[in-house]
Amino acid sequence: MNTVLAHRSGPMGIDPRMPPVAMRRDGTPSSELPLTTRIQQPLPTLAILLALAMIPARVAWADDATETQAVRWGWGVSAIAIQKPYRRFSPQRWVIPLLIYNSKWVSVYGPAASFMLPPTGPIAFAFTARLSRDGYRASDSPVLAGMAPRRDKFWMGGSATWRSPWMNVIAEWTGDVSGYSKAMTVSLTMERTFNYGRFQMTPRLAAISLDGKYTNYYFGVRPDEARPDRPAYRPGATVNVEAGMRAAWHVAPRDSVFVDAAVEHLGSEITRSPLVDTSTQSRLVVGYVHVF
Repeated sequence: MNTVLAHRSGPMGIDPRMPPVAMRRDGTPSSELPLTTRIQQPLPTLAILLALAMIPARVAWADDATETQAVRWGWGVSAIAIQKPYRRFSPQRWVIPLLIYNSKWVSVYGPAASFMLPPTGPIAFAFTARLSRDGYRASDSPVLAGMAPRRDKFWMGGSATWRSPWMNVIAEWTGDVSGYSKAMTVSLTMERTFNYGRFQMTPRLAAISLDGKYTNYYFGVRPDEARPDRPAYRPGATVNVEAGMRAAWHVAPRDSVFVDAAVEHLGSEITRSPLVDTSTQSRLVVGYVHVF
């Protein structure tokens, strides 16, 4: 799901000092703030871009705060596995390269970009833009045979992150500007990072609100798509809940390996769809990042 990434999110922030690894339910990342958070077969350009966006990231750029103001580049590689909730839908897996850019005001991670605004006290604001691969083709599952393809989308919106000694709270709003679904999503994520020398862990909990246009586009069945085992269905707005853990190990000052795992509990409007046979979807990402 949207994979959204998310990133879902993901459905599903990223500290400006760190390379990408937080995921939206759809699977895409945000830069300063999380992309809250959902790829396969011969990878077309869009699929590769989306995969780049889906990397859950929190690998530190550097410990020196002065370095966070400099322009930084990075590269890496990641392996991604996503299990979508559609019936008889095989897990999607792929390996992709990573290209990262980070500065004081602009962060780009694959197809996800954030344009930071001046912070207001402990709250940081940003404009966000990203590509996601939430869609499917009729050939992806026998259950989807005869369905019109659901296309990937380009999302734009804004985010706000409140940072405190106890946790970060991130709110994000995005809208589909590609025109396919004209959907909107709103997410609220709470996370806290724990540092143990070179090892870092960030558990998170997120709620992702999906409007009826989103759920109907990806989980609805149009009247002309209905058949005896797939009745017409038009879902309404719903809320998904995601629990995830992101971990990074700094093997060298500029090299890190990371893993991000997440499980998303789907709202009732999605689970009642005749296309779905489970109440959850899951995502696993592992990778390596080097920053210059």
